[in-house]
Amino acid sequence: MGFQARRFVWTVLGIHLALFVGVLLIVYYASHRIYASVRADAIDSARQTQDLLGKQIAAGIAAYYESTTKVLELLRPLQVDDGAVASTQPLIPPDVPTPLLRRGTLRERIGDSLWAQLQDRVTLLFAMDRPGLPRIYPIGGTDQLMPVEALSKAGQWLSAVTAPSISPIIRLNGNAGNLVAVPISGPGRLLVAFVPLARLDQMVLSDVNRRAALGGVIYDSDGTILCSSVPELLGKNLFKHARDPRISEASMRITQAGLADSALFDTPFTYHDQVFSPAILTYVPVKMLGTTWWLAIGSTLDSVDEGIDSIFHEATRWALFVVVSITAILVSTSVQLIRGRMRLERLTHNMLTRELREARHIQLAWLPDDGDRIPSLDIAAVNHPASHISGDFYNWFSLADGRVTLLIGDVTGHGMSAAFLMSTTQLLIRSTMQRVGDPGACLDEVNRQLCGQLFNGQFVTILIVVLDIEHGHFDIASAGHPLPLMSEGNAYQALDVDSQLAVGISDDMTFTTSRLPLPPEAAFLLYTDGAIEIMGSTGDQYDVAGLQSSLPPAGTSSHRVIEEVVRAVNRYRHGQPLADDLTLVAIQLVSATVGSRELVDSTIQ
Repeated sequence: MGFQARRFVWTVLGIHLALFVGVLLIVYYASHRIYASVRADAIDSARQTQDLLGKQIAAGIAAYYESTTKVLELLRPLQVDDGAVASTQPLIPPDVPTPLLRRGTLRERIGDSLWAQLQDRVTLLFAMDRPGLPRIYPIGGTDQLMPVEALSKAGQWLSAVTAPSISPIIRLNGNAGNLVAVPISGPGRLLVAFVPLARLDQMVLSDVNRRAALGGVIYDSDGTILCSSVPELLGKNLFKHARDPRISEASMRITQAGLADSALFDTPFTYHDQVFSPAILTYVPVKMLGTTWWLAIGSTLDSVDEGIDSIFHEATRWALFVVVSITAILVSTSVQLIRGRMRLERLTHNMLTRELREARHIQLAWLPDDGDRIPSLDIAAVNHPASHISGDFYNWFSLADGRVTLLIGDVTGHGMSAAFLMSTTQLLIRSTMQRVGDPGACLDEVNRQLCGQLFNGQFVTILIVVLDIEHGHFDIASAGHPLPLMSEGNAYQALDVDSQLAVGISDDMTFTTSRLPLPPEAAFLLYTDGAIEIMGSTGDQYDVAGLQSSLPPAGTSSHRVIEEVVRAVNRYRHGQPLADDLTLVAIQLVSATVGSRELVDSTIQ
């Protein structure tokens, strides 16, 4: 897979992954908002339900005490027919000693009837006189000492009663409760009933407290707990004993405001030694007989959450279905896009490969082949590109006067642009040499031609050798190209001639031609820098010395020379790819034919 294809794949996967994450975030946010909205509505509904329930219970508490008071008020002065004379007198005369009522009288029967009505709510009923030393008149109750205990614990409050009233919480005979006092027969005499809080709790709160998710607390204006679903909290002060400041702050704030309200506790809270689950507490005032109590009724948020969990779970299942569906669509889209892109990349690659192959064939057509034989010369060459197209070139051809021109060149870079410049340069050299016949003059003309063209800053190194076998010398000119290796029947040595800059750099350059003797058994190796700049496994370059060491003994055919050099180069690079084009031309002055370039090409690995 090519780089562009991999980048496309990762881009598509990245985009679709981002879309998937975006969908997940949207679904999560939407689910969270839906859950929060439904939960808020459920909490609001629970508040309203608790407020309604609290008001009903508060009304029941007020009715509980007010009905007791109304029964006691029946003992106020009333009209009584005593037989012959009708008179108006109190049902309980102030001078009647204990027992308060004589057995069998009308008053006794009325007292028994009232006690029968009250005894399911009160455990004690008595009358008392307040001027001077209080006198107590028991009416109902089993313990004769309880009135005395009530007087000792609430005497100060009883002495101040002027209207039907309820006392603060007291304990009589071990039972917590309140005294209900009603003045009768003037301000000096009271009817007093003791109302146990246990009976109040049983009659008005028992149904609430039996429910696992509900609970109720009744406390007075001072914060003292009168009734509670947790018995250990009875008598504790709601404002002072709350370990969690949220409880005391909410209770005190609502109590001081005097209006019904609710408080939400999203986390567990502690009161005294009891830990309670997150809950909604609704506070409702209970106003009766000139005093205000408070009812705090609460329900756990578990009961609220149970109601919305089923809805939320259903919504979550549908949300997951949507996510899975979108994921499947995204995956399918990604696969189709990747497959389409891969097909396009494959078609494009095949087309480019075919075009490069055809371009390589055209390029090879510019190079001499087996048909271009020159008498008295054994020539072999190899051109192996670093990529598909080579920027190196070589050629040989005969001039009109019988001399033989050998040339090799290297265009900077490789690829298509180098191949086009190579073709142009080779055509210019061949046409110019046929006209001027001098290597230096040829390079001057080619340089001027190339500098007049635009080749994106590219330049060309060229080496031209003209062999005059008849007169035994050769002319050579180099434009920045590595000088050839020459053998006179012994080891190969580099020629010592001047080399100017490459062509295509400056149009005022002048290239010189050097003339050297041509021994009868001379051999040459022309090469490009790709043959000496190969990197080995140690990071060292092959260089000219390495190239010289790879050459076989003098007299070896050009064919064999190329094979040995290529084999040595392959060993040195250890399978590493070529960094530059590799081009070699071997010439031997013998009466032989030119070697097969195709055979030599097959040795490149």
